[in-house]
Amino acid sequence: MRRIALVFLFLCSFSFLFQFPAGVSETVAAPSNVECACGPKQVSVILFDFKDVKHNPSSTPEKYRQILRDMNASFYEQSYGQMWLTSGNVYDWSVAHTRWNQPISLRGLNVTSSNVLYDEDAMVLEEAATYQAEELGLIQPHVPHSNSYIIGVFAGDVWAWATWAYTPWSKSETVGLAIIGERWNVETFMHEFAHLNGHVYLPDQPESTMGHWDLMGPGYSGRLCAWLRLQLGWLGERDVASLNTTRAASVLILESLDDPSGIRAMKIQISEGQYGELIMSNDLWAEAENGTLAIYLYQTYRAGEEYYWDGWGYSSYTVYRPNLRLLSELSEEDTPAGRVFVSQEINLAIILLETTTDGVKIKVTNTVEGAKAEQSLITLEETRRSYESAASFPGDVLDPNWNQTMSQANEALASAWKSFRKGDFDSAMASAMKSQENARNAEELVRKAQEQAMKAQEEQAKLQTVTTWLAVAGCLVFVVVIGYVRWHRKPKPKQEKMDRYTA
Repeated sequence: MRRIALVFLFLCSFSFLFQFPAGVSETVAAPSNVECACGPKQVSVILFDFKDVKHNPSSTPEKYRQILRDMNASFYEQSYGQMWLTSGNVYDWSVAHTRWNQPISLRGLNVTSSNVLYDEDAMVLEEAATYQAEELGLIQPHVPHSNSYIIGVFAGDVWAWATWAYTPWSKSETVGLAIIGERWNVETFMHEFAHLNGHVYLPDQPESTMGHWDLMGPGYSGRLCAWLRLQLGWLGERDVASLNTTRAASVLILESLDDPSGIRAMKIQISEGQYGELIMSNDLWAEAENGTLAIYLYQTYRAGEEYYWDGWGYSSYTVYRPNLRLLSELSEEDTPAGRVFVSQEINLAIILLETTTDGVKIKVTNTVEGAKAEQSLITLEETRRSYESAASFPGDVLDPNWNQTMSQANEALASAWKSFRKGDFDSAMASAMKSQENARNAEELVRKAQEQAMKAQEEQAKLQTVTTWLAVAGCLVFVVVIGYVRWHRKPKPKQEKMDRYTA
C-alpha cells in the first residue's frame, strides 16, 4: 500500500537532480486540489492463478464485476457525479506467467504480508499483470494512459498494493496498476484505486485514527473524508465553511450527497505551534454522516529527510506527510459528552445543536459558551428524568390538577430544547428548571393525593376493625343471653316426681 509512496519519492528525487545544489532543503507539500480527478476512469480486472495455488470457487468473475459496480456507485455518489468507472471488463482466471510464458509459483514469493512493500518480489506480480494487459490489448502503444487502470487479482493470500507501471512501449507512459489478493473486499479495491486516482496523490495514512471516516487510513470503509474529497476537486472552497476561533457562528453541515450545493464541511485553521515542532500545519475539520458529526484534526508533519546524489554530492529534501486524527464524534444525545466538543488549548467549543432532515446544525464558539452548553445538557437530562418520574404515576386519577401541571412541565421542557437548538443556553437552562419545578409540583400533587388516599384507607380499616369487634361482641352477648334463659326455664323432672310421691 505504501509502495506508491516509494515510487513517488523516487520520481521526486530524480527530478531534483537537475534543480537543487548540494545541501538545499525542499518541502514536499501535502496534496492540493489544483487538478480535479474527474470524468470517466477506465478500469479492467484481470484474474490470476498461480502454478501451485488456485483460486477459491466462490471467486467468480461476477463477484469482481459486482465489486466494480459497487466502486462505481460509491465514487459517483461521493464525487457528486464528477467521476465514474467505465469498461468494467473482468477477464477470467488464467495462470500468471512471465513475459517468456513461464508459469509463476506463489511458493517462495514474499507477497503475502505488508513486507511486500519493500521486496522486489512485488515486481514479479506487477510485471505479470502488465504483460497480460498488453496481450489483452488493454495497453496500446503511444497512447496516454492517465485514465486507464488495471487491477490484477491473484489467487491465495496475496497482499494488496498500488503502483504506477511502465507501459511496454514508452518509459514516459504509465498505467495505474493495483495488485490485490482474492480475499480482499470492495473497500480494499477502493483504497488501492484511490492511490492512483488521476494525478492527485492520496498516500496511506498509517497513523490515522479516523476509522471508517477515512478511506486511506487503517480500519477504513469505502468513505473518503471531506479533506480527501477537497484534494480530488470533488469539493470546492465554496463547499467548506472556513471559520476562526474569535467569533461564534452557526453552521448547517449537509449530509445528503444528492444535492451538490451547500456546506459539506467546516474548517478552522489552528496555530502551527499547537502540537509540537514537527507539525507544520493544523486544520480542525468537521463533517457529518447519518446524524453523526466527526471532528478531526488534519496535520502536516515532518516525516524526515530524503537524500539523493546530484553528481557533486548528496543533497536532501524534507518530506512532509499528511495525517488525520479523529478527536470526537457527536450525535444527538442528551449528554454533554455526546453533543459538545471542547478544546481548552485553542479556546474552542463545537456544539451539535440538532440533526435535521438536511444535515447537522452546529455552533462554533468559545469554551465559556461550551461550558454553558454542557451545563444546560446536564440540566435538560435531569429535567427529563424528573418529567418521566412524574409521568409514571396515574396522577390524572388522583388529582384533577395533575394534567394541567404536567402539561406546563412538558411545554417548558419543549421550550428548553428549542432554546438549546437556537444556541441560547441560558434560556434553555431557565426553561428546563421551570419544567423541573412543574414536574416536582405534579409529583407533590400525586404525593398528597396518595397520602390522603392512605389516610382514608387507614380510617376505613379502623372502622372495619371496630365494626368487626362489635359484631363479635354482639354475638357473644346473644349466645350468653340465650343460654341463660334456656337454663332457667327448663323443668326438673326428678324433683316433680319426688313431690308427687310425697303428696
